[in-house]
Amino acid sequence: TGGEPFLYPEFEKLYTGLVKKGLIITLNSNGTLINEHFADILANNRPRRVNITLYGSSDEVYGKLCKNPKGFTQTMKAIELLKERNVTVKLNGSLTADNKEDLPNIQRIAKELELALEVDSYMFPSSRKEVIAFDKDSRLTPLEAAQGYMDIKKEELSKEVFCELAQAMKRCYHSGKDFTGDCPKEPLPCRAGLSSFWVNWKGIMTPCIFMDKPGIPVFEKGFKESWEFVKSERDKIFMPSECTKCSKRPFCTVCGACAYTETGAFDKKPEYMCEFTKEKLRLMSEYAEGLS
Repeated sequence: TGGEPFLYPEFEKLYTGLVKKGLIITLNSNGTLINEHFADILANNRPRRVNITLYGSSDEVYGKLCKNPKGFTQTMKAIELLKERNVTVKLNGSLTADNKEDLPNIQRIAKELELALEVDSYMFPSSRKEVIAFDKDSRLTPLEAAQGYMDIKKEELSKEVFCELAQAMKRCYHSGKDFTGDCPKEPLPCRAGLSSFWVNWKGIMTPCIFMDKPGIPVFEKGFKESWEFVKSERDKIFMPSECTKCSKRPFCTVCGACAYTETGAFDKKPEYMCEFTKEKLRLMSEYAEGLS
């Protein structure tokens, strides 16, 4: 994964070599470069799955969002080639200001193709701000992201389960004040640096794709030393105390990477995520109240 893995000139050599070593591989791709040649490589050396991001339902949307006026046609062709070869495909989606209105069409396409679809309305800022400036205009406002979350869940869940979720979020929304006492420090609530790691294109191992620190050059230091370093550094990272004490935490998806990319520090409260969570709870609470 990358970036886009099929841009790598030696993709075939690297991929087939890893498969022959027995690694179970999942590829993340936008699909636009998957042609007959690459589809045959994957058919002959099957990955666990190919996750393809579907950014919209037309070349017009792709032209606006991805600056590729043929992107949708290319992506759909890739999906067709992989399905013909019985390579497992899953669709991913990210809602932005340029494609939020296209969500129903993306969901429709997934149903027609009989493929699983996972869409996220929260966009992480880049951790490499000195290299890539984060385009805040592309990200949904917290209210728009919350509405997107609600629309996604309505489609993903049965009506019964969605109503149960809404009722639970209503109770959380009206649950009262945040905890004010002393709380123990909360470690990272995820697998980063615990049972998973990331190696970027420079060969730097980090706990997570969204973190550029702590980092160590794995090919210089060796895997064992690098992994022990990442694990030990992870143990020094704790969540913001405000998040640990927050009454809305049960339905907040804050993590260490979120705090770090939003604020530049692991122990600072990410205001965007706070607003996003509040709006999610408010909208779902209003929906639940409308059921009674």
